[in-house]
Amino acid sequence: MAAEEQAGAPAPVVGSASWLWRPATPLPEPEVRGRPTDIFYTPHPDDETLSMGVLIAAATQRGDRVIVVGLSDGRTTGAMRSVDDRLARPGPWTTHVLTQDGIAAARVGELRRAVADLGVMPENVFLAHLDAPGTDGGSTVTVAEAQQVMRAFAERFPGATHLTMSFVAERQLDHLDSGVALKNLRDAGVVRSARWAVSRLWWTAASPAWSWVRPGTVALQRVRRALREYRVWNPELGEYAIGFTSVRSQFLAQAQDTRDRVHGAGSMEPTPVSPRHGLYP
Repeated sequence: MAAEEQAGAPAPVVGSASWLWRPATPLPEPEVRGRPTDIFYTPHPDDETLSMGVLIAAATQRGDRVIVVGLSDGRTTGAMRSVDDRLARPGPWTTHVLTQDGIAAARVGELRRAVADLGVMPENVFLAHLDAPGTDGGSTVTVAEAQQVMRAFAERFPGATHLTMSFVAERQLDHLDSGVALKNLRDAGVVRSARWAVSRLWWTAASPAWSWVRPGTVALQRVRRALREYRVWNPELGEYAIGFTSVRSQFLAQAQDTRDRVHGAGSMEPTPVSPRHGLYP
């Protein structure tokens, strides 16, 4: 990455090595039939669809076992004020008062419905709750937290391919920390196959050699259905269009250009294109 880009880039949040994460329930058994396992770590509900949706949809269509891990619940989203303002308008929902726990529950609901549209089985969706009160980094996902989650899944599924957000092209801290955590585990040999997605906000940033992942007809339909889950406004059912309210421009941009941009090596090969080359840090 150019020096001027490095100077403006955020530093990863390392966190404390003394804080421990444990899954709320035992992780499931690994595959015994030999089919590939792909594990996607989404820093916030909506990242999995906005930046990894094509990969997820293509993997489920291939018949891979696809696991989605929500690293955070997105409970401190900046969209909360806009949602509160909308709830205050006349309507049957004006008595609704959303707390951070309510926001978290609604966002997790959006995530579950979206990944179901992408073809992921409900039993393969896991939540790490790394932004819950009392966690290592508070509302921020730290590198140490994310590494503990990823290490647990890597040990349970030793042959899996792992994917999260970029460790070099991202500017949002939870994205960056997730990417750095996976890179550390890949460099340490804990993870053998890893790839990183770049959010469309940073498609112009320098990164290692990358490729476009273009959807086929079925994957495109699945991604479009998943995108719609984040736009649903139905407070009576606990649906508040939080993802769309939070990053509206990204949802609109993806509707016009449904591709994923990824770098790294793994078993999930993208549609062949001429890659553009950046620099490894």
